[in-house]
Amino acid sequence: MEEAVRMVKWISPEDDFETLFKNGEYEKIVRLSEENEELLYSLYHRKENDNLGKSIKFGLFLMKYFKRLFVEEIRSLAVWNVGKLMGYLELLARLQYSSEQDRLVSCNAKYSGTKHLDEIIFALEIRGNATQTELSEILKLQPSTLSEVLKKVRRTGFVQATPYGKYKMYSLTEEGIRYGALLRKKKGAESEYLKAIEVLNKYIEDESTRDECLKCLKMSLNIQERRLIGSGDEIAIVDAESGQYEKGMIRYILNRQSNSQKQPQNIVIAQKYSGLKDDGLDDNDLDQLEA
Repeated sequence: MEEAVRMVKWISPEDDFETLFKNGEYEKIVRLSEENEELLYSLYHRKENDNLGKSIKFGLFLMKYFKRLFVEEIRSLAVWNVGKLMGYLELLARLQYSSEQDRLVSCNAKYSGTKHLDEIIFALEIRGNATQTELSEILKLQPSTLSEVLKKVRRTGFVQATPYGKYKMYSLTEEGIRYGALLRKKKGAESEYLKAIEVLNKYIEDESTRDECLKCLKMSLNIQERRLIGSGDEIAIVDAESGQYEKGMIRYILNRQSNSQKQPQNIVIAQKYSGLKDDGLDDNDLDQLEA
């Protein structure tokens, strides 16, 4: 148990809330509650998911036994549950505010249209702070060009300049740090996306895996229970009025759009067959239906 506690990020994990309460150390309970509340939110905000998960489990373990003190007295239990509700409200308010700030930061960057903004944010994220000369070397930009860029970047509110002797030291503001985190998240998502495309291309280019890969793709890309169909797929057609049932195979899928249509119309050309496929049939044996 002691080893597990050492691995958890928690303020004063050796203190038990139940014992503190029985000893009348109420001020210490209030302080530890507030400090651990800030710690948990910080872990969440920094995306330290592993540490956050362990700390949440440890905190719930402590609270489970602390709650036993209030079960028998309705007045204390009422205060306990109101406290829980207040905790939920404060957390959701924080998350909503954080989400709104992310949105505002993204809009600010988008509408500023500042060239080299992302490169400067990444550079300052890595270095912490840098002079204009250092940024010029990192970004491979001429000093005169960088000087004009930095003027525009500072208007976004993401970068601040602090006098440092006869130089200016550039660093990220709180908004800049937030925008940097959004960039890293976006870059990571794009990297995973490109990696997935690369793997798919490899399987599709290989004749031994192409058919199975395309089949799996069509199955996984079903949208609202609509099945994707392609050339070579088998289909079954039922005439609702006559009740006749026929099997067929997709030969072609054509795309047709007239000037009056907002969306193109897919036309499936299917070949009827009974039991076995007959590739010897000509186009006179083909039926058309709307996909």
